Amino acid sequence: MNIMAPTQQLTTLILDDDDDHARLLEISLSRLSDFSFQTHKCSNIQRAIELIQSSDFDLLFVDYRLGGDTGESFVSKVRQLGQDVPIICITAVGDHYAAADVTRAGAQRFMLKSDIQSPLLKTMIQESLAAVEQTRTLMAPQLEARELINRLTPREKEVLELIVQGLLSKQIALKLGCAEGTIKLHRSRMLDKTGSQTTGELVRISMLAREFSSPQS
Repeated sequence: MNIMAPTQQLTTLILDDDDDHARLLEISLSRLSDFSFQTHKCSNIQRAIELIQSSDFDLLFVDYRLGGDTGESFVSKVRQLGQDVPIICITAVGDHYAAADVTRAGAQRFMLKSDIQSPLLKTMIQESLAAVEQTRTLMAPQLEARELINRLTPREKEVLELIVQGLLSKQIALKLGCAEGTIKLHRSRMLDKTGSQTTGELVRISMLAREFSSPQS
């Protein structure tokens, strides 16, 4: 008796200002037996960014040419939001320079529109998902650190930045124009929020969080 492999559910966004091309891609995705796609389509970057900020997506497709804008610009905006969702950029004409640009901006793969009805589409999706999963595994400590730092208030983050620079509580209080006791209270709260036992551990978490935020080569 053959046991069917589970179908992977993927919430997908297609950003393309050509409705016919977007529909063709949607149809091609629906024919891939290993996946089940819940597809959303939009035609401009602003709307796409709004959707990404309000919903969780597993995969993004973006046309390289978007009126007066480019897919590279969109990819950069997505990465600036801290989103690591897999992105595949598609284009009507092969261009090695464009491929290099979008990859450098943070896209996982670059493919021709003429290939979206070929087996290459499935391969591109699998490779993109695998690449992001590998990165997430490698960056797990940094991601955890960023989540801990995000628990802090803006004022606490400001104090932490000065701690990382090596300033003492008295110096920080003078710089921020507040009482030294206030800074010590911020220190105590930051230790509690991040689960740190010492200031040194708090600084280490801060540095790990910065590694996550830094552009990856």
